[in-house]
Amino acid sequence: MFSQWSVRSTIQISMIGTSMQDIVHKTHEIRDSAREQSRATEEMAKAAGRRPAQAQADDAEIERARQLVAQLEQLPQALRQVVGSFEL
Repeated sequence: MFSQWSVRSTIQISMIGTSMQDIVHKTHEIRDSAREQSRATEEMAKAAGRRPAQAQADDAEIERARQLVAQLEQLPQALRQVVGSFEL
């Protein structure tokens, strides 16, 4: 009887040990997944923060291009005035 109890207990302890190892493994998987998700969330937040800065830079470039176009539009008139000042 003691022998049966001992064998049964050993089997149960072994099963408990295996179950605990599975739980630890699953816990590590959850931890790793949570870390990965956290990193992805941080990257998304950084990218979202960069977007307004990039949009501002784009707006500044567009404004500079508008100013350049305005200057170029004035050149023909200035050229006409210069050419018109010559006497033939």
